[in-house]
Amino acid sequence: MTNPTLAHVDTPDGVVSTRRTYEIRFGRNSAMGHIAALFVFFVICVAIIVANVGHHNLDRQLKAILALAILLALSLIPMLALFIRLLWRLDYATPVLTISPQGFQDIRIAKGFIPWDSVSELKFSRAGKHGGPFLTCYLTPESENILNVELVRKIWTSENRYSRPTVYVEPGVFDMEFSKIWEIMDTFYGAYKSGHVAEKIDQTLFLLTSQCTVAGCDQLGTLGMKSRAKHPESGS
Repeated sequence: MTNPTLAHVDTPDGVVSTRRTYEIRFGRNSAMGHIAALFVFFVICVAIIVANVGHHNLDRQLKAILALAILLALSLIPMLALFIRLLWRLDYATPVLTISPQGFQDIRIAKGFIPWDSVSELKFSRAGKHGGPFLTCYLTPESENILNVELVRKIWTSENRYSRPTVYVEPGVFDMEFSKIWEIMDTFYGAYKSGHVAEKIDQTLFLLTSQCTVAGCDQLGTLGMKSRAKHPESGS
């Protein structure tokens, strides 16, 4: 049974809470949606075959469409069977992707948390290796000495050793939309990445000082004079 304090729940107003741990699992509804989409495509191919087979007066274009439909239908049968078998055997109870104040973990890569301070940059791309969106997490060089052995072995491959160590978080048949996962990851990264937070504070201070009016600056100067009057030793 899922611990309700660890479930993937939002705050009442829909804002991501950086004090909670989000556990994203494989979702049965998402898996069934993939199967249904393949099945509909298979039915369309069969319908094209039934509507055109036996006709001897088909032109060259319709014959090509019929041949393609037959080929697709034949290839979809083993694909559907394999896909149903794989989705049937999925573990829907164990969290696959965990996002917490401690860091994030994707057990499809390896078990073990990657701390937020080990992430130097986080990017969202809409077109990944398999056509769908994915997250790119660039790690700091120092993280090789922090992460566990299994993670280091997976991430610091020969192709990554002389470039930026990178972790790709790809979509799956999750019980949460991938855009929501990206929102949670980005929110946690902004909240717990030390340098990122310092940068945000600097930007805020810059905006405040740049918007400071003459009257406001005079008030700040007055407050400073009062402070020095109370603590004369600090001004010397």
